[in-house]
Amino acid sequence: YASGLTVAMLKSDGHYPIDDILAGFKLEMQESNISFQMIPVEIEQDADTLAGQLIRMKADMILCIGVKALEKAALATKIPKLYVMVTSENAKTWSHRDDIFGVSLDIAPQQQFRIIRQALPAGRRIGVLYDPDYNQKMIEETKKTAAAAGFSLVAHPVSSMRDIPSSLQKMEGNVDMLWAIYDQTAYSSESTRYILLQSLRRKIPMVGLSTHFAKAGALLAIYGDYTDMGRQIALQAMAVTKKGERVPQMSRPRKVRVAVNEKVGRMMEINFSESFLKTIHQIY
Repeated sequence: YASGLTVAMLKSDGHYPIDDILAGFKLEMQESNISFQMIPVEIEQDADTLAGQLIRMKADMILCIGVKALEKAALATKIPKLYVMVTSENAKTWSHRDDIFGVSLDIAPQQQFRIIRQALPAGRRIGVLYDPDYNQKMIEETKKTAAAAGFSLVAHPVSSMRDIPSSLQKMEGNVDMLWAIYDQTAYSSESTRYILLQSLRRKIPMVGLSTHFAKAGALLAIYGDYTDMGRQIALQAMAVTKKGERVPQMSRPRKVRVAVNEKVGRMMEINFSESFLKTIHQIY
């Protein structure tokens, strides 16, 4: 691609670590000597208008940030789409498509359980809230993964915010920690605040899924390295442009980051081992 790639960027509403993702994308492209132009495209337009704009731009591919952007792009065009900040459960919706590739947002449960084992070696019972409409299959699979890692998953189904207080009450004394998963019912912004507050009140350590959780009172957070996810997307973009090269439909984040909240640790009288403290990337 002597003249470079034209990448249309479609972003879902909300806060995303776009600067980190784009920095990684740019670094990987530069190191591979591939020039590109990234053109932001407005998400608030219908699929036909978007399709016309992409044709006029001569876009080679679309970088979709978040699930809403991917939904819109999937309707509009057959141009290759690369996604980031989309959960693996959401990405599975498009597993039959040969024009959609990306890096999922979530870290594989077995990888998370390894980190949890290092952080809380005495903990065995992992409490999890989930909406069966979104995560039933994932929970069933994760129960096996947890058992193989020496944990038991104590899963409580919730179908609305109203179910959360009684579920947390049932968990008290029966779980050693609470583990957050991507679930729009159990972890809406409103319910997340409530769950974090209850975890502090009831002294149940919380394992969150982003730095926001650790800042807001989770003992621990496990999440992907967003800059490296940008690099992964760039590698997929290069593979997509090479005819005949097999591109994995979905990759998980290669680099995992861990944040801890020291104040919460002190309050809950949890002492992390020296070896675990060496693996931490962010302390609050």
